[in-house]
Amino acid sequence: DRRRRGGGDGPAPDADAPPIRVVVPGRGVSVRGLRRILEALRRQEGPRWEAVLLAATPEQAALGEAAAARDPRIT
Repeated sequence: DRRRRGGGDGPAPDADAPPIRVVVPGRGVSVRGLRRILEALRRQEGPRWEAVLLAATPEQAALGEAAAARDPRIT
């Protein structure tokens, strides 16, 4: 956090700017690992991001659907 390091607040976020899109590939990731990734993303405070899960298995798809039901930033 910039403020904790003594820096300025920086520019205000642009309300018209597109959100940051995080693409989460499912291939080569265990369900446990994917769960940890999604939980880490959900803890992010900024509202200007979205995560797109590319599920490789039915289990990953189910996990992604459950995460999306809890957080609209995850699709």
